[in-house]
Amino acid sequence: MNETALAIQSIRPETLTWEQALSMFQLRGRAEGHSPATAEHYRWTLAQAVAYFKRAGAQRPCVVSPVHIKQFLDDRRAAGLASATLQTRFRHLRTLFRSLVADGLLTKNPTDTVAKPKIEVRPPKAFRPEDFAAILELLNTKTALGKRDLALFCMLFDSGARVSEALSLRIQDLDLAQNTATVRGKGGKFRPIVWGEKTRRAVLDWLRCRSEAKPGDRVFCNHFGEPLSRNAVRLRLKRLTQRVGIAAPRLGAHALRHGCAVELLRGGADVETVRRVLGHSRLTTTQIYLGALTDAEALAKAQAIGVVDRMGPLPNERRQVRFR
Repeated sequence: MNETALAIQSIRPETLTWEQALSMFQLRGRAEGHSPATAEHYRWTLAQAVAYFKRAGAQRPCVVSPVHIKQFLDDRRAAGLASATLQTRFRHLRTLFRSLVADGLLTKNPTDTVAKPKIEVRPPKAFRPEDFAAILELLNTKTALGKRDLALFCMLFDSGARVSEALSLRIQDLDLAQNTATVRGKGGKFRPIVWGEKTRRAVLDWLRCRSEAKPGDRVFCNHFGEPLSRNAVRLRLKRLTQRVGIAAPRLGAHALRHGCAVELLRGGADVETVRRVLGHSRLTTTQIYLGALTDAEALAKAQAIGVVDRMGPLPNERRQVRFR
């Protein structure tokens, strides 16, 4: 009998505490193969919800009602959370209660009768090429860390990789002859990423600073040689955007991935191509980037494609007619 089953046997729905519920949920997630990043995301968002429920008088999971769920979402909306973030909060709560019901730790799921928050479709915050170029100008590429930042930022903007995917890369994962690598993305799925010649040169320049590095070492490290953290990248980019004077909120490392998607579309790539580059499982996730294109850009792309121009000659093109 596994660890989860043994822990569940001694708990009844009416005695289940929040601490036990979250612990059981973590055990289930571990058994289902949740990545450390996914587990941490669940832990952080659910801790916020549990704290709210306790303040609202729901000291145990069994007394949480649909009203509690709605009030929590309304409270988060009033705090300024975006609709997509609200939907994530709701999805995490629904997953938690579903797992508790499936394990016999609760008799009903209070999220079943609550409508999922609607998402306001708007393009995500994305780096523009001119902003990205301004950031790169601030890097001191005569130093090793400047070379590292150049290589990392170029890889993120060029390949559309997630920050966690790029930071998990090991030197042996890189194929610098083909400008590609295999990363482990969401859900533990592996996918290829690609980049161009400029990014290749930046990565090679950074790796030359690490002559003692082994194939199994991480590609990107700090000045102590330890793996670079997501928080370190976030703080580094935040300082650079502030120095450049970029006022857009939340224009962090993930905005480089968004910028890659938008520029691919502006360059003529179709949505399915962008979906595969970014590793999205659903096309609808990628389609949100289409809103970043202006009407003028969309019309220019349509004109460049030239539906009729791609056809064979028109009837009156088969012979020349002179008008007198």
